[in-house]
Amino acid sequence: MRCTQKGGRIVSQLWHGGRACHSLLNNGAQPVAPSPLRIENDETHTPLGKKPYEVPRELRDDELPGIVAGFKRAAENAKAAGFDGVEIHGANGYLLDEFLRDGSNRRSGPYGGPIENRARLLLEVTDVAIEVWGADRVGVRISPLNSYNFMQDSDPVALTRYVAEQLDRRGVAFLDLMRGDFYGVQKADVVSAARGAFKGALLVGMGFTPDEADQTVANGRAAAIVFGHHYVSNPDLVERVRRGVPLVEPNPQTLYTQSAEGYTDYPMLAD
Repeated sequence: MRCTQKGGRIVSQLWHGGRACHSLLNNGAQPVAPSPLRIENDETHTPLGKKPYEVPRELRDDELPGIVAGFKRAAENAKAAGFDGVEIHGANGYLLDEFLRDGSNRRSGPYGGPIENRARLLLEVTDVAIEVWGADRVGVRISPLNSYNFMQDSDPVALTRYVAEQLDRRGVAFLDLMRGDFYGVQKADVVSAARGAFKGALLVGMGFTPDEADQTVANGRAAAIVFGHHYVSNPDLVERVRRGVPLVEPNPQTLYTQSAEGYTDYPMLAD
């Protein structure tokens, strides 16, 4: 049953893989990025198995309007498909995040250098999504601390504050903030930076227990808490939290595989 029949909403996440793609996934095309810097600490999944990431081609400034136009088409397609809104994916080391953070963006010109320039592409994409949907149906996700996909930034707090301020001016529906780092390398209080600059609905995720989630919402630091990987291994996550039942951890060995195992075979609670 479609979740909207139960009062829910479905939002489509729009993203571009950037340097986290591979020519084996791109019909032979070289991946693109703000700068020709390869992801060096991991391999990617391809039809021929795991392969090292490739050195991406640096996008020219005159190519970036085409990237923005592609996001606008994606927003239009999501609307035509019947979604209730869109989330712009500016996190986790994919293209928009690659432009945002200075560890991956070493270019000069209007899309490189200071934070204002590095955030330009994300904000241009946000603006065209707003043209299609209206600001109240557009959200944005960022991960200023997450080092996944060989990412880092020299000042994640200032980056968070600037992006949050700009999104607040645009009146977007929500800011989806990943508060930490998958690998525990980069640490800072980006939640306070976002909360101080963004007056709309702030969604925060990464590493929350149900009790901490309740406390964070109750004290006003977030409007809602986002649970990600636990939804894979707990098809009835909400009911488990309601009953106080411990959550099942996903099996990492079955992620990115091609069968139901580890995706649709996790058991639900007995009645």
